[in-house]
Amino acid sequence: MILDEAGNPVWFKSDTPEKQNRNFRMQVYHGLPVLTTWHGTISGTESADPRLPIGDPLPGAVFQIFNQHYQLIETVEAQNGYTADVHEFTITERNTALFTAVKQVPADLTVYGGPAKGYIDNFAIQEVDLSTGELLYEWDVLAHVDPANSMVPVTAAAESKGIWDCFHVNSVEEGPDHTLLISMRNMSAIYHIDKVTGEIIWQLGGKQSDFTFEQGAEFSWQHHARYRKENRISLFDNACCATPDSPPAGASRGLILQLDEQHMTTKVDRTYFHDPPIHASHQGNMQQLPNGNQLIGWGQGPYVSEFKYAGNTEGNPALHMIYDMHFPGDNFTYRAFKNEWVGLPLEPPDMRVGCMGNKLRLFICRGMVLQKWRPGRCWLVETPMQWRL
Repeated sequence: MILDEAGNPVWFKSDTPEKQNRNFRMQVYHGLPVLTTWHGTISGTESADPRLPIGDPLPGAVFQIFNQHYQLIETVEAQNGYTADVHEFTITERNTALFTAVKQVPADLTVYGGPAKGYIDNFAIQEVDLSTGELLYEWDVLAHVDPANSMVPVTAAAESKGIWDCFHVNSVEEGPDHTLLISMRNMSAIYHIDKVTGEIIWQLGGKQSDFTFEQGAEFSWQHHARYRKENRISLFDNACCATPDSPPAGASRGLILQLDEQHMTTKVDRTYFHDPPIHASHQGNMQQLPNGNQLIGWGQGPYVSEFKYAGNTEGNPALHMIYDMHFPGDNFTYRAFKNEWVGLPLEPPDMRVGCMGNKLRLFICRGMVLQKWRPGRCWLVETPMQWRL
């Protein structure tokens, strides 16, 4: 869904109840703005196989690219037996696709206290040439990260047919000098990877952190790690509730950390809290806007907020929330983004809503500009203003 800043719908793509869209955003492809989304069925929804870990994609999931006419121009699949994962799909400056993928691999989990005939929910980072479909790169998480360091106990596999979601990769970004920044929620850690050798340069957070944390810099169950300038990174710190045994460590927040790689310490550069506080157990993101403001999607907390940075006071940033949107009912969003978008639809709208006095006027039409009622082509519905669509 695309909304304007007042919350009015600009464009909406519906699907069958069996299919969902996730990580919908604007990107650039061959120099032109496009819309991208993950499309498939997510475990844990009513239409999904309940035996996979909650949030996993079911086989058959794809990534989709739409042009400014809202036409589907590319469909991308994961390779080597992996399924396209809901969490990340980025078009690089080389017009390749960098994304997360997942598959269940058989594993003897007795060494971790689990069953002998179990499975690990393994993730990979894949890069595909969008012109040819060729797999250009793959980084296998299980080959580089020890499941024993997971914050999720292996006993959790009993709830998903013996599949242990020990990693739960939820973001990847390409950085300078052939590096990758990878967030793993169930490790409560972020990894800086040498893309060429595959080696882990450093780990931030989790049980084997290479950094020590100054006061207030710790995070947990995080999402959406991103490189920032001057040796900083940003993330959405959920700080909350990914397992029944993990009570909130604090309110969820947007967080920018300053890294000192010489002394291997990290401290808070800026932090962004919602008012009232939010405890988001899953999802969420933080986007830097062109003017320096920060947009935060609060994930399972049903808000989207924009913060303005107003300078320093005795070394502490003065932060102001200048925009706040609340989703109605039980709705929330995995990630929220703010962009300048120009849509060039090839067909007129299907619906127009207006007000006249104390009446809400809804025009539903087919294949024509929505200005007035016409028999057989448009239907006019008037309801009292207190009604809601």
